[in-house]
Amino acid sequence: MNEKIRLKDNTEFTLIPCGIETRDKYRIFKFISELPFEELKAKFSGTNIQHIDYILADNNVYATYEDCVAFKSLAYIPDFQIDDNNVADIYVVVLSIDPIERQLQEQGDTIDAVFAAVDTLLAEILPMIMV
Repeated sequence: MNEKIRLKDNTEFTLIPCGIETRDKYRIFKFISELPFEELKAKFSGTNIQHIDYILADNNVYATYEDCVAFKSLAYIPDFQIDDNNVADIYVVVLSIDPIERQLQEQGDTIDAVFAAVDTLLAEILPMIMV
């Protein structure tokens, strides 16, 4: 039970056995954490999920996931039977890996940048025109 994931900000979480699943357009991580629920939600948002390392028990990076697009859900499961001898409270986070959602996000970022540029231009040019 020493495998971990490491988020972009270097926060690490201990995975339970078989703690990573990929289903359709989702990647699911099952892990143990002492962080409060809301703090965990914040950790799995924004750019922090764009780079997730899967670290083996020997501390070598086995895989790097760079396809996670968006946080979908976080669940708390108390007293989860990890194996025959271990029970623990775990969290299950679901992240989108949908390429269409990624394209929509990128287009939204581009539109936001265009609007910011227009706002800047208007703020600089409009005072000159009004003179």
